[in-house]
Amino acid sequence: MKNFKMALLAMVLVVTSVLFAACSNKEEEKKADAKTEERTVKHAKGEIKIPANPKKIADLSGSTEELLIFGMKPVITANTSQEKIDAHIEKKLKDVKPVGSAWGDKINIEAVAAAKPDLILVNNRQEKIYDQLSKIAPTVMLNTPLDQWRPKFEEVGQIFGKEKETKEWFKKYDEKASKLHDKIVAKTGEATFMKMAAYPNAFRVYGDYGYGSVIFNDLKLPAVKGTPTDKPLVQVQKEALIDYNPDYLFVFTTGDGSQRFERIPRRINLEKHERC
Repeated sequence: MKNFKMALLAMVLVVTSVLFAACSNKEEEKKADAKTEERTVKHAKGEIKIPANPKKIADLSGSTEELLIFGMKPVITANTSQEKIDAHIEKKLKDVKPVGSAWGDKINIEAVAAAKPDLILVNNRQEKIYDQLSKIAPTVMLNTPLDQWRPKFEEVGQIFGKEKETKEWFKKYDEKASKLHDKIVAKTGEATFMKMAAYPNAFRVYGDYGYGSVIFNDLKLPAVKGTPTDKPLVQVQKEALIDYNPDYLFVFTTGDGSQRFERIPRRINLEKHERC
């Protein structure tokens, strides 16, 4: 009987050891699979394999806001203004390094490499440095231009398999925009709006472009006569600006554009509503 018990105990130990080893191997395999799991996505350069669950994204494409909405905090961002992270997302990006602007290709590539990203996002404005970046990590170039924020949002969602989350976000956004439209128009009545930029070498009046699309397409605010709502923008001379004569003016300036704006002759409407 004693020998039988000893034999039975030995058998149990052997079986347990085998099962434990098998479980350990499976766990190791799962960990290895998690590290090597990839998905193929289409982008401006064709098709590319990227990590299924990237942990260290370097976003140079101007898509940091979208990533944050999806719960994906990048390690690098180019959502910047005057070399600083955009103020409205700065608090959410502590310890994230700004490396340049998404609107150009002057990117601190050494800083990108130092962050050791497992995925890099760029837009078509950074095509010149694509080959350099792709040597650091898989690099996805967005098909959508930076100024087309809705299609860009959708493309980023597709890249990361977040189509459902994207659809839900847009639903809430459109509902909020509709309510905000009603609140604004209740106060402004039939007043007209205009979106312009005062650059050092040009004045531009915006229509379906960037923030212009938010003002006129999303908020559906009345555009002043002459606004190019069917195209991105028109470039005008200083003298022609006063012919628009909006009630409310949204202004974007860079460089000495602010000083240029101050020299624009005012019409009666703009004397009542200096700036929005």
